Amino acid sequence: MKSRLYPPIIAFLAVTVALSGCIAAIVVVTLDGIHDGSAVWTLVQKHDGSYSVLLKSGTWGVNSLGRLWFPVNIPLDDFESINFWYMIAPDAVETPSQDFITFRPDPLATKGYLSPYVVLEIIDTGGDGHWIISQQLALLAADKGTWKKFDSTATNLHHMDVANQPMRWHDEVAPLTWVFLSDLKTKYAGATIIKIKVAMGEWTATECQSAYVDDVTVPGFWVYYLEYPGIIFLNVPA
Repeated sequence: MKSRLYPPIIAFLAVTVALSGCIAAIVVVTLDGIHDGSAVWTLVQKHDGSYSVLLKSGTWGVNSLGRLWFPVNIPLDDFESINFWYMIAPDAVETPSQDFITFRPDPLATKGYLSPYVVLEIIDTGGDGHWIISQQLALLAADKGTWKKFDSTATNLHHMDVANQPMRWHDEVAPLTWVFLSDLKTKYAGATIIKIKVAMGEWTATECQSAYVDDVTVPGFWVYYLEYPGIIFLNVPA
């Protein structure tokens, strides 16, 4: 699973406003759909507010993707975690792919659904760009249709055959090696996060995975409420 840059298809200019005594803004948000993957605003489901973004992975495996992203300016050294709310959509198709099996090492769970995942686009101290990519979560039929929290600090989920371990991440350097976020923060010490992305796709699964995404939070920095036509964020860390 590796994130790449594509031309944006939807973007909006930043406008600073005041909201309930807090600093708020509508900032640039881009929705990407690669091949039969897609990302669209929707009123069908929302965790908060009126809108969410519906992501679809498409069926081209590593060559299709649905993704939302927005610009940030956060020192990687200060980044500790990220979370968002998601709901597996009704049209998601169960997958028996290696992406599912890797993160659900349960002999009774032979297929299921994949959650969205996070990509941090960074610039290192030498000016070079890199991607730090989280694992996705492997979900079962009972998880479909309800809002669930993707939390990078959670330790009570299956992570690479080891229970009660932190979420795993990798960068774009081959061969892809799943490690802890702390390992990559050490590797790229002093880097700056310039974009945060939430995506589905560019994985081995060819069964279309789809999910609604809402309320992206970077604790200690911002809460991002996904509201068309942009992202409203408040300076109230959650």
